[in-house]
Amino acid sequence: MVNSSYDQIVEILNTSRHLILAGHEDPDCDCLGSMLALYRAFGGRDKGWRMLRRDPVPPNLRFLPGLELMLDPAELDIRPEGILLVDCGELSRTGDWLEPLGQGEPLYCIDHHVTNDFQGAAALVEPEAAATAELAAALIFQAGIAPDDATALCLYAATAADTGGFRYLNTTPRCL
Repeated sequence: MVNSSYDQIVEILNTSRHLILAGHEDPDCDCLGSMLALYRAFGGRDKGWRMLRRDPVPPNLRFLPGLELMLDPAELDIRPEGILLVDCGELSRTGDWLEPLGQGEPLYCIDHHVTNDFQGAAALVEPEAAATAELAAALIFQAGIAPDDATALCLYAATAADTGGFRYLNTTPRCL
């Protein structure tokens, strides 16, 4: 896998229309919070983006703003121009919806897992990052976007979750 630069991923996020954002099965806070933050910060609604999730949101995460915008893959109402996997570097972790949908659209990935084996058009994978939200925040700042309160909440919750409330050894000055 060749890692893309922050500038390359920002360019994809700034210019992509009809992009699908999707994470892994049984989504956790890092997965959901990172998807929501990227969608909000990069104007996903105005660009016709869709966020997909198959499995229910855990009750303790229902406070995340924008969850109502997430669709089940069966509800997809656009022909995607690209698919961005968030917090998910293995296609098999998306569930059974991706293979029938994918018809040659470019696949992208933003992830922090050391097990990532993603093969696609562009990827930002940093196993040393505490959370995918850390990468999402870096992309938002690289793009010169000031996150609104809801975006900041999504990033904070996702980072707090993957650092054990900032107690795990993966908590670094960068993630803070």
